Amino acid sequence: MGCLGLDFRKLNMVFYNLSRKVKRMSKFCKVCAKFIILVFLPSKILSMLWLASFLRSGNTFFRNALYEVYGLPSSAYHRDPNRVLDPDYATYPIVKTHLLPEQLPEAYRHWPAVYLLRDGRDALVSVAHHRKDITAPGSNFYLNLLQAIVAPGGSHFGGWSRNVDAWTARGALVIRFSDLVRQPLVELERLRALIELPPARPDKLPTFQQLKFGQPKYQATAAVVHGNQKHFRKGRVGGWKEEMPPELQALFWFLHGDTMRAHGFTAGELAEVHTAAMRESIWTEIQRHLEHIGPSLTPAEQAAALDILVAVRQRLQQHNTTRTNLDHLPYERYLRRLKAGLRSALPHAIYQNLAKLYRQLPLRRWLGKLRRLIVVRKSLR
Repeated sequence: MGCLGLDFRKLNMVFYNLSRKVKRMSKFCKVCAKFIILVFLPSKILSMLWLASFLRSGNTFFRNALYEVYGLPSSAYHRDPNRVLDPDYATYPIVKTHLLPEQLPEAYRHWPAVYLLRDGRDALVSVAHHRKDITAPGSNFYLNLLQAIVAPGGSHFGGWSRNVDAWTARGALVIRFSDLVRQPLVELERLRALIELPPARPDKLPTFQQLKFGQPKYQATAAVVHGNQKHFRKGRVGGWKEEMPPELQALFWFLHGDTMRAHGFTAGELAEVHTAAMRESIWTEIQRHLEHIGPSLTPAEQAAALDILVAVRQRLQQHNTTRTNLDHLPYERYLRRLKAGLRSALPHAIYQNLAKLYRQLPLRRWLGKLRRLIVVRKSLR
């Protein structure tokens, strides 16, 4: 029961059923119906929020869990010309999107937001599999993964780190994929800070297996054709360790390392990817691998491989521009001097223990977030 003694679950369903019927009314009746709904229903019930995430970060599971546990329906906002946009998306309490905040309709950008954050390596590996299995069946996994990491031309919703930076800088409530998998009800309940939620029905929480082999309320468009077994692939944490080749791990850390560190994703971190020798090694290995798989690629994939090679070369030549731009920050200079001094003065074993402790303390994450916030604000000027 919510405010005024109302059953929010039933009232929500009544409201959204009314909203869906409004479009079938005459223009005059439509205006009157919307006026009545907005004036007489409690404002908390009408709270709406964006459910934002990068691709393959758990939003389909999240939407189905919200529907089953709280009875909350949701819609989606996109700019894909090949898909139909629900004209009534703004009447739902939850609206899913992968777009960057500045790409949303201006009238609704002020909505509060929750952002689902997944380790970029796991998300990108899943994106590559999704393309190979569903959106472009039979396409090459390695090439798909390489394209997802580089996100040439702002594809893949800006790329993993840009997408994460834009939404977290906006102040979205962040829910980590690993926490969502481990304790879904706890993470779902965090939405109470943003919108009114009816009492939960924990027994209705869907399992991953139920979504994969059942008929969930919300499915990806391609999953309707190819089946949920392929859409809900594994849903686990750390799968990148078996599926992301070393040279692509290095390229990933070169392009997305600052964002990874800012959000505490330091397991498997590659710290020396900005050296000239490492950059050249990354380029050589990627070029060698693409030459090896070249004969098995379709003509379209071969053309894409050439384009992505050019993009990789350009990105690698942009030698650590983010860090260079931040050299004027006093704490950056002091930390680097302190690090160099400790490394030269202390025995290797002691230095390594101190470095491990530093990585575990929150100070590093705070500095990382400050660094990324400065970069994002500069890019928006």
